[in-house]
Amino acid sequence: MVGVVDGGPSSSAYVARESFAALVAGGRVNLAVVSASLPGAASQFDLVQRLRAELAAAGFEVQTSQLTTEHRRVIEDHLLMVADFLGIMAQLMIVVGGLGLASTMSLAVLERTREIGVLRAIGARHRSIITMIQVEGLVIAILSWIVAIPLSLPMSVLLGQAFSRIMLPVPITFLPNAAAVLSWFGVVVVVSLVACTWPAFGALRITTAAALAYE
Repeated sequence: MVGVVDGGPSSSAYVARESFAALVAGGRVNLAVVSASLPGAASQFDLVQRLRAELAAAGFEVQTSQLTTEHRRVIEDHLLMVADFLGIMAQLMIVVGGLGLASTMSLAVLERTREIGVLRAIGARHRSIITMIQVEGLVIAILSWIVAIPLSLPMSVLLGQAFSRIMLPVPITFLPNAAAVLSWFGVVVVVSLVACTWPAFGALRITTAAALAYE
């Protein structure tokens, strides 16, 4: 046996033709692997054409031929498609989460109109009010980040197991990557600051008299 390769949903074993012929009636095979060290795609394509012509002249019917690099590119394209899909879903969840936080803070500002009026009447500056709303939104966002980390672990394991059954076996880790966790924390902070900007400036547009008279 020459070697074993885990190159897809099923493993492949490579042996010398003479050894395999003894195990198969007539020594017939349906797949031939040719090793070459030709540089450049043009040289490799020319080799494939010459091999097909020689096999056809010898009476062998060649149904298909493919370079190993091309086969790898096809597999990588499938993997990238899955990764891009998961990336798009993550971006949609970020947008939905930001809109939800913005709506929540807008309702909070509306319900606390009178409180904001009192703060402005006793001399609270615009910066203080904006900071108050931004900090409240940031606290909500950080709490969601804290809750999401442990919830993501079983989801990642289930997703990895499903991916291994459908595509290729992947290693499953039960601990999150520290860099990914910190990156997600940065995303949460940025989304929180952006989502709370509109409610914060909306609170400043309410006059003190209208805020105190609000019921």
